[in-house]
Amino acid sequence: MNPYVEVEVFHASAKREKRNKSALPRDLDPPREFRTNIVRENGFNPMFDGHFKFKVTKKQPSLVFIR
Repeated sequence: MNPYVEVEVFHASAKREKRNKSALPRDLDPPREFRTNIVRENGFNPMFDGHFKFKVTKKQPSLVFIR
């Protein structure tokens, strides 16, 4: 067994169209995708020591989702 972890971050775009007068953004930015290195032949007690850096909108923190 060679496990790894995949992380996807979904967040709303901070940019609004001029026609869009609402406070909430209409579109989502494409999800950011990250993946750890594979831990070879250690499926029972793997250690994932990866770090991911990403920027998300600060205007609507309740619209940030991590999967």
